[in-house]
Amino acid sequence: ITPGVAIFGVLMIGLAAGAEVDLIAFLTSKYFGLKSYGELYGWQLVVFALGAGFGPLLSGWARDTWGSYEVSLYAGAAAFSLGAALIGTLGRYPVFVADPSEAVTEGLIDPAPAASVS
Repeated sequence: ITPGVAIFGVLMIGLAAGAEVDLIAFLTSKYFGLKSYGELYGWQLVVFALGAGFGPLLSGWARDTWGSYEVSLYAGAAAFSLGAALIGTLGRYPVFVADPSEAVTEGLIDPAPAASVS
């Protein structure tokens, strides 16, 4: 692995490491609402913490096994790319309202039922 590739990988990991907890909190509130926010965010943070805890251990194991961190860096790059692609497929935020009639008055949903196709 060249020094340029290693520096690029470290920069990308650093940028990602600075935003992941904030992004988890934001996306949880937007896509799942606030009714069960604490539980959902808690479980996501558990998974994040496990990854943060075992990631360095696995990277060290890969270094000991293959003599280089190259496998770990490529695996990290693939995981970050997959995550970015999955986030790109999320679509628009759903609308959460306590009272459905409130959604009609605010123009968030159409009051007329959809016409059925016969």
